[in-house]
Order: sequence, then structure tokens, then C-alpha cells
Amino acid sequence: MPTILQNVPRKIVPNIAPISQPTTQSNPSPTFSNIRTPFNKGFQNNPLLQNGNIIAPAPKPSISLPIPGEGLPRVLHYCADQSGCAFWRLIWPANELLAHNKAVVMTLYQMVTLGQFYGGIDAVRLQRQCTEPQLEFIKFLRNVSDQMKKQTGKGFRIIWEVDDIVCPAEDIPDYNVCKSAFEGEKVHNILKEVVKYIDEMTVVSDFMRKHYQKHLNFDKITVIPNYAPKNWIDVSYDEIDIATKHNSKRKPRVLYAGSGTHFDVANKVNQKDDFGHVVDAIIHDITVDKKYEWVFFGAIPLKLSKYVNSKDIEFHQWTAITDYSNKVKDLNVDFAIAPLKTNNFSRAKANIKLTESGMQGIPCIAQDIECYNSDGWDLLFNNAGQLFSIIDELWSDKKKYTDASKKCREYSEKFILSDHLDEFVLLYTTEYGDAKRKENSLFYKNNPIQFS
Repeated sequence: MPTILQNVPRKIVPNIAPISQPTTQSNPSPTFSNIRTPFNKGFQNNPLLQNGNIIAPAPKPSISLPIPGEGLPRVLHYCADQSGCAFWRLIWPANELLAHNKAVVMTLYQMVTLGQFYGGIDAVRLQRQCTEPQLEFIKFLRNVSDQMKKQTGKGFRIIWEVDDIVCPAEDIPDYNVCKSAFEGEKVHNILKEVVKYIDEMTVVSDFMRKHYQKHLNFDKITVIPNYAPKNWIDVSYDEIDIATKHNSKRKPRVLYAGSGTHFDVANKVNQKDDFGHVVDAIIHDITVDKKYEWVFFGAIPLKLSKYVNSKDIEFHQWTAITDYSNKVKDLNVDFAIAPLKTNNFSRAKANIKLTESGMQGIPCIAQDIECYNSDGWDLLFNNAGQLFSIIDELWSDKKKYTDASKKCREYSEKFILSDHLDEFVLLYTTEYGDAKRKENSLFYKNNPIQFS
């Protein structure tokens, strides 16, 4: 959950006048009926812009040229960050839609406030836009889409995307270092305004859908789970190799891979964070039982940091997201764990910890909470005793371990992005609750409420 940058000078988007200004000789009202841009469904007869005005179209070329992406949906993605959130939710879907010739998608970070730029667009999807300038930008988009619809019969869909709870502030844990960007009522109030101008929201889970439906009084919320590109996540899986390396007489290597947002890095709540209920048991194992090899990748609880220096814990700094799966492969671990503190923020999360490890056949033992227990996953725990018991049981029996490994792989294969691209196409080209969406079994499975 990346933070909103504070105390950084930024350009303020002014209140933007409607597209249709009163027609005068010096300020003719622009129209959209003949707009063709390089991003549109054709580039012949492009109007030229001169001093902000549309002038006569250029002559037709003497030969007819093929048009890349002709007939495909045209989509704009506006990212709010460049971290994992943007990759999972916007960047990777855009790349896969392009690669599979399903849609033409442009990914942007800067707000474009030239109305003509949106000619021929089918949808604009915005990630976690929740500042005042971003609200004004969404108002601008609503105005442009409405004006286009009046003048040409077709506007574009405006979709607001979020993959974490960002309001109300009390539902963001105090130990999360990003909370400072969302405290108070400001963000919540802005989002209450945002939903007045959008066509739909997208979220990662049904729990999150219900959360925002309640707190924003907005119903058109669609669940699009986190899907991973196969070439990024499927880097190593071999049943024979997994069975060969299993040796119950050695210590199993247990991995936690995650960011510092899970830990009370500022010691605000006396370490009562996502590891608060298991950290003391891990310390006991490090110092007394010595049954497991502990591997942390990305971040580590404060209570455990001193054991890194004594080399009782193996710690690896975070890496570029493009290298993540290969790094996990190189760590050669036997189990992954996913502890969470029980709160609404955790309940609403996505299940990527299961997907990331499972594709490599690494059994992931996860917190028994909605984000992990809602779709049939059963390697679940509530406390450290249960966590260790599951590890011991699986590791003591080669068949149990290899069966669990295979089950993890089969689970993860359900979340390969290329198998779900039609869900995005439906999102971008149909209205909330459209009957066409119901025809897609995967879309329907994640969103039955749309059709009830």
C-alpha cells in the first residue's frame, strides 16, 4: 500500500471549464464527431490541431494502410504508483492485453487534460486517485465523456481502481507506515465525491467490495482478482525435483516474503502487527528448539532483526519486482508463511502470497482469514502452534509434502493472467451488470451480485 507523497510541490489541476464553450468567432466550440487520433480506431482523415482548434482534415493517402489494433477496445490506464500495486492491477494487465491482441492499452502517470486526446477511447481506469487534484481530473473526464456522448453518441467508461482499504482511516492499521497519508476524513470525503463521477469501481476481493459499498454508498463495484503473468511467475516447477530434494531429516527452510507495511517499523503499537501473534514462537525456535531455518525476504519484524546479525535468520533485501520470482526460486525454500493480524484491512487483501509461492510448488501456510480462506484453501492457521504443526506434519511425510506441493501449484494456476483477459475486455466494453458479463463463467463466479 504505497503512500501519497507529502510535502512535495505538485501541479494543481484547476477547475476545468466544460468542453462546450459558448461559440464565438475567436473561440469556436470543438466537436468530437470526426476525431481520429493515433490512439483511435483509425488514423486516416486525421484532423490537425492548430492553436488548439480543429482544422480541415489532411488529404487521404493514395494507398490504404493496415491499421494496428483496428476494431479492438481502446483503454487508458492511469497509475498512482510504480510498485507492486500498479504492476498487478494495471501494468501487467495492459501488457498482456496488448500481447494477446485483446485491447490497445496506454499506461500513463501524468494527467492529460486535452479533451481531444480521449477521442475513440472506450474506457479510462484510474488507480487509487484520491487527492483533490485527482478528484478535479475525474470531474474533467466525466465532462469530456458526457460531451462526447452528446456530440457523437459515444463516451467512455470511467473506472476507479483500488487494491487496499484507504478509507475510513480507522480501518487502516496503526502499524502500517502508509497510514499517515490517509488519516483524518479528507480522503474519505474525496472518495465520496469521486464515486459521483465514475461508472464503476474495481477491487480485489468480495470482502473489499462490501467494505466500499458500505463506506462510499456505491453499488457498482466489480471484483477482479490479482492475476499474474505466466512468464513472470512460472519460473520453476518440477514434481520430480521437489520429491528428490525433500529430506525430512534436515531442517525445512521457511520463507516469509513481504514489505515493511506488515510490521510495526516505527514501534507505534508495541509490535502488535501482522507477526505479533507468531514472533515470540519464532524467537523460541531460533534460540531453543532450532527446528526450522528462517528466511525473510524484503522486510523483517523489529523483534527479529537482532537475529539477522547473529546469522540465526537469513535475510535478503528486496529486489526489483521483475526479479522477484527468480529470487524466490534461488532461495530454495520448502515452505512459505503468510501471517496477518485479524482486522478489516487484512480481510480485504488479495491472495497473492498463495499464488506467488504455489506456482513454484512451495506450500504456503496462511492465516485463517477471508483473503485466504474464501476459495477453498485449507493450509490455514490461527496461531503459531497450528502453524508449526502443519509444517511438521507435511515435512515428516514425503507423500504429504509432495501432495501439498502439487495442490499449491494447481491452486496458483487458476490465477494466470492470460487465462483471464476476457474479464478485462468485458470490464472495459460493457456496463455494470450487462448480460454479456454473465456469459463469462469466471466473471460471473467473482461477481454473482451483479446479476441477482
